[in-house]
Amino acid sequence: MNEERRKKVANVVAILADAKSQLEEIIGDEEEALDNMPEGMKSGEKGERAEEILESLKEADDSIGAASDNLDAAVQ
Repeated sequence: MNEERRKKVANVVAILADAKSQLEEIIGDEEEALDNMPEGMKSGEKGERAEEILESLKEADDSIGAASDNLDAAVQ
């Protein structure tokens, strides 16, 4: 890979790092909201949906991390 493409990949890695950071903040906020939800709501439809959303966000976070790791490996 030439230097120009390495720089482009490095830019993508930086964008992914920023996205991952923002997503981790959102995950923290969602976890806090779920923790503060009354027990009755947690076991209901709204609580179940909140847990599904949180799981999806965590999977997206893992995917961003994996993509970043793969890009780092490609330019080494």
